[in-house]
Amino acid sequence: MDIIEEIKYIFDDLKNALSKTKENVKLLDESYEKIISLICKKNKNIYADLIQQMTPIPLFSTIEKSL
Repeated sequence: MDIIEEIKYIFDDLKNALSKTKENVKLLDESYEKIISLICKKNKNIYADLIQQMTPIPLFSTIEKSL
């Protein structure tokens, strides 16, 4: 499993734990974007193709519809 997939699984767990409010959903989205950005900067776009193939950011926008 590569680092992007591991981060996605971590955020899936966080989503399940914290998805009770829209504020938490927004915080998760912002945190996810920051982490992916840091990875890209650190690895000089090694993961750019993987990120483009992933679920569009924000990952948790669908939760807001159910809140």
